[in-house]
Amino acid sequence: MEKVEERVIKITRLMNAHLIVKVPKEAAMIGSIFIPETARETPQEAEVIQISDALSLPVDVGDRVLYGKHMGRDIEGVDGTILREEDVIAILLDDGSVIPTGDRMTIKMNQTLIYAGGTLTKQKDGELVTKSGIIIQETSLPTAQEAEILKAGPKVTAVKPGDKVFVHKRSQDPYKIGEQEFYFVTPDDLLAKLGEAVAC
Repeated sequence: MEKVEERVIKITRLMNAHLIVKVPKEAAMIGSIFIPETARETPQEAEVIQISDALSLPVDVGDRVLYGKHMGRDIEGVDGTILREEDVIAILLDDGSVIPTGDRMTIKMNQTLIYAGGTLTKQKDGELVTKSGIIIQETSLPTAQEAEILKAGPKVTAVKPGDKVFVHKRSQDPYKIGEQEFYFVTPDDLLAKLGEAVAC
């Protein structure tokens, strides 16, 4: 039987705003981000191994990024996945910081849910309670949730870090880096921006 040799392709130059990333063989890297199984974009953490001159992202070879797991192109013989700039969800820094890209934002949820009958507070045991102390079942409620913008990508103009917003209630678990928990959202997830509370 004829032996088929594997072809190894060396890319000398990437065109347009592309980069090549490679997922490390290690199951988990030091300081890596915890990605929930329920994450909507099903992202993958990887290391940048090559970049194009046209790339506007502030990354270099050796940096870590988060990208959509089903994004990019895997070409036989190329050691890594070729991504477009917009495929990158966030840049992961060594100090544990996360820099969202494009129009993505990271948010922190508070414990107040908004529904047609008023507001609910989520207790430590997960129960939702109205102001009058009535326990409400969460499963059937079309709710929104108050959140704070932690960081915003360069294409986000309507809100800034520190702003309070209403977002669609998250059904997924949060991302985690150490003790920090957060969610990734886009402008389509935002329902309203909140102003300063005024005493009535």
